[in-house]
Amino acid sequence: NKNPNATQLEVSNVEDIHVHMVAIADKFFQARYAVMFDSMSQYASKHGYHWHIIGDSGIEPLCEQKYQIFFFRKHCMVASWMHRETNVGDKVFVFDSDVVPYRTNVPLHNWSYLREDIILYERTWNTEIA
Repeated sequence: NKNPNATQLEVSNVEDIHVHMVAIADKFFQARYAVMFDSMSQYASKHGYHWHIIGDSGIEPLCEQKYQIFFFRKHCMVASWMHRETNVGDKVFVFDSDVVPYRTNVPLHNWSYLREDIILYERTWNTEIA
């Protein structure tokens, strides 16, 4: 964790809080969803967020050994990445690779100030909960 006071529960300066948008994708999916990733990058830039793609190099050996099912491995990879790359108080939104911003003028503020640890969303075109 980049923050030396990782056990600190209160964040004293709101300006130090960053919003991160993250997707997990190997090189194949990065190429396949390049247009969607570009849209996500533009959306993040528009609202002052940080866009990240965790790829093959982001796979932790522990995650790969412990979880054979991709979706469990994905959560392990995100948790490991968060530990290394974020500070206490940062907000992280994890998106499936095939998600594209629909209402680009609407920021993530509606969800970024909630105190819940995990917020799931229902996809509109199928019954998947992500």
